[in-house]
Amino acid sequence: MDQKVCVVCGAISKIKVFGVDVCKACKIIYKHFVLFVDALSFYTILLKPTTVMRAEYVDTKITQIIEEFKETQALVRQQNFEGVQISLFITQPSIGPFIHRLNAWQVFSSHMDQEILKIIYFSKSILSLDQITPQDQLALTKKSIFKMYLLHVVPAISSKGLVLGTGRIIDLKSLELLFGNQLAKKILEFSEDVKILSFNKENLVHVIAFILMPKSQEVKNLISGTIGDLIYIQTKLEYLDRIFRGSVLPWVRENQKWIKLPEIFVEIFEI
Repeated sequence: MDQKVCVVCGAISKIKVFGVDVCKACKIIYKHFVLFVDALSFYTILLKPTTVMRAEYVDTKITQIIEEFKETQALVRQQNFEGVQISLFITQPSIGPFIHRLNAWQVFSSHMDQEILKIIYFSKSILSLDQITPQDQLALTKKSIFKMYLLHVVPAISSKGLVLGTGRIIDLKSLELLFGNQLAKKILEFSEDVKILSFNKENLVHVIAFILMPKSQEVKNLISGTIGDLIYIQTKLEYLDRIFRGSVLPWVRENQKWIKLPEIFVEIFEI
């Protein structure tokens, strides 16, 4: 007659626990193991609907947040570019380019700040669904803020300048004064490129969400443009962001003592 062996330690088995051969020494261990596995299986089944419900809630909420943010987008502005153009150059004679640029940032930072605040609220609403810490939310927002700002306002940029929320237009020469000729030119080129891509203007909001939540399937489903155009937009944004952080931000930081910048603007760009 074949001897039974313990499934735990391999010793001679003379008893059974839940129909399985075990030795006397392993009886308690195996019993607790079986009960633990059963409990784990039970809670896995119990929690599965909750996990599914959570995912469905997040997907629905993402779509809702994006739709609400669209109402604040530059794309809803009347974009006939026939509004009153304003120049950020000082009209007094004998004013040098340094003073002109200081004045330009003094005026423009408050307009930019209003747009940035909308993006921050949007970013916080989206990222809070991703269950990451407030510190990580802020870090990600700071890292991507200029790229998101460009996507936010690029529909309102043309060769005539940038249409503000008030309907007034900051002329192109003033944008060149703010950002430098190279970056201003590249931003204008980007705005023209966006018009001929497979992305419609509303899709730019989805790209902002994609920057924040690149792993979200719901966000990916909302993007209707081609993958090639999405890669182009991302690559272009990275390039523009590098120029801004490499040349424009250092100048603003170096000279911020001469101008009063909004608190949110200072915080988000770490000036």
